[in-house]
Amino acid sequence: MYQDRRVNPGKTKQLDELAHACGELYSQALVFFWRTVHKKGIWLRPKHLMRLFTSEQLHAHTSDACVQAFFASLKSWRERRKTDPTAKPPHKRRWYLRKQLKKLSNQIKDIEHKQTTKLISTLHREGVQTVVIGDVRDIRQDLDVGTKTNQKLHRWSHGSVRHKLTYKAERLVMQVVLQSVAREERQYSREAARL
Repeated sequence: MYQDRRVNPGKTKQLDELAHACGELYSQALVFFWRTVHKKGIWLRPKHLMRLFTSEQLHAHTSDACVQAFFASLKSWRERRKTDPTAKPPHKRRWYLRKQLKKLSNQIKDIEHKQTTKLISTLHREGVQTVVIGDVRDIRQDLDVGTKTNQKLHRWSHGSVRHKLTYKAERLVMQVVLQSVAREERQYSREAARL
């Protein structure tokens, strides 16, 4: 239902820095895990190391994905050990981990495509001819609602979702209208003040 274009940005300094930060997190998790196993005899879970190892350069979910990459290789080793007793556990440090950034980005894009396709096809099946999308492009400006909520708002991929909804609706000859949400916010605040 949707078209997928591959873009190869090539090598850039920023991508290399992010891949290096991912590799450092992977290596930190690997070293800490095996030192804990050898010295204390404790096998840690992913959630413990995800809390412990973060990076200033990476988003929280990307940091988690880098740590989870180590546990995925550990799980792969355990499965392989059932058939091959000479299989070795993951022990090499990685200085670059570009794969995780690409994988996480592709997962997000895939979810956005599936959700927008399902929404537009359901609306089309129900006979809807006009899709109204709230214009929330300026919602992040001059807004301070605490660190966690601010982080959630900045992670919000409203632009790409709006684009996907628009072109999928237009393919099915549906009209797309952007409506400012500022007017609705004022209306909700007036109604809340009355209560």
